Amino acid sequence: ENPSGEQGSTAKEALAVATNSTPATTTTPAPTPAPAPDAGSGGEAAATPSSGKEKLNENPVVKSIVEVLAVELFNANAATAVRRVVSAELEYIAARCGVDVAQILHPTHTQLLQSLVGRPLRVRSVEAQLGTVKVLNYCLTLRPPLLRASSDHIGHFLQEALTIAEQEENPRVQVVPSSATASTMVQLKSACLELLCSAMALQAPLNVSGGSGQPPVDLRSRIIQVFFKSLT
Repeated sequence: ENPSGEQGSTAKEALAVATNSTPATTTTPAPTPAPAPDAGSGGEAAATPSSGKEKLNENPVVKSIVEVLAVELFNANAATAVRRVVSAELEYIAARCGVDVAQILHPTHTQLLQSLVGRPLRVRSVEAQLGTVKVLNYCLTLRPPLLRASSDHIGHFLQEALTIAEQEENPRVQVVPSSATASTMVQLKSACLELLCSAMALQAPLNVSGGSGQPPVDLRSRIIQVFFKSLT
């Protein structure tokens, strides 16, 4: 049996009922497509409101589905298979509603994120560290990103991910319990490297406060050094 698959089918059925039960509207001519953004504007076009987005915001069934899926997505202890199904369902809902995944998660992600990043990585089990890193990486890879890599909370997590990624090069670093298996350690380090890569791709400042009046720490140069060490 596949409980995750059944949960996904139920969500799709509920979404279909919710979207099909809305009152029909009078057919109007299709609006003239907006001109493509100027290549020299230096960025992607911002998402514009659509009938799908209005339907999403107004339909309580759809909002309830997203809230349930968001809780599973931000659960650091969720199984990989469950997280995969959840992300697929969120993409399906976003496509049906004509918006980005980040837009449907935005109303609910703040509180869930606080519970996720409220504790440092080093005080968690290895499995919870791995789950937390994967969730943060997913949020950073969304377009537009759901999180700001330049925020202090995320910056400190990136700093911890750097420490884990550097562990083989620096034997004195002890951030992972000694009972961790070699396989889990490889998965955790790989996940940390993916998170750092996603943060670098955002082209945003990656500075972390030094504390005690010290200047901010620039993580970008350290990340590049870790990338090169991982290749050798």
